[in-house]
Amino acid sequence: MGSAAFGAKEYGQSILYWRKAEHFFNFSERLKILSNLAQAKKQLFPQDFPENLSHKLFFGPLIYFKNLFYSLLISFPLLPVQLFFLLCWLVLAIFMQGKPRGEQKKILFPFLVPITLMIILLGGRFVLDGKNYGVVVAKSATLRSGPEKDYPTVGALKEGQEPQILTQIKKTGSQSDENLFYKVKLSRLTGWASSKEISPI
Repeated sequence: MGSAAFGAKEYGQSILYWRKAEHFFNFSERLKILSNLAQAKKQLFPQDFPENLSHKLFFGPLIYFKNLFYSLLISFPLLPVQLFFLLCWLVLAIFMQGKPRGEQKKILFPFLVPITLMIILLGGRFVLDGKNYGVVVAKSATLRSGPEKDYPTVGALKEGQEPQILTQIKKTGSQSDENLFYKVKLSRLTGWASSKEISPI
């Protein structure tokens, strides 16, 4: 569906479909989806993808490794990593018990890299799992100070941007999604937007 929306130049919708799909694919397939996402973003925000040589030499590899880390972050199984992390600390505590300070440092050093890596992975994963995001699927999303179209405008988001969804509210007694509003945040900009303009991932 993402490819079909991309072909129809509905780039916001294509980003939404690919973001929803990436959690169901393996590591290598997820990298391909991230490449597709970059192509959609390039159509919407060409200023972020300059074609000069310095960008290709520096920012190209940087974006690749960023996507690689993100794909690794959302694909690794959380429970085994947590158990391995606790096992490392247990083994470390056993080996260091009763050792002189000099020997403790020698024992601790080989464990520093894997423990630091696991802390980064677990911390990043908890941050991702603890937040909900959406995608602007309309050409633009008007942000208002409250969950009604009568509230004053506080800003706007562009198609394809991915704000954090803080909460949602629906008018009492209404079954229509037209009366569903999301409170979103992107950088320093916070406001309410209609579900017709933003869809949750």
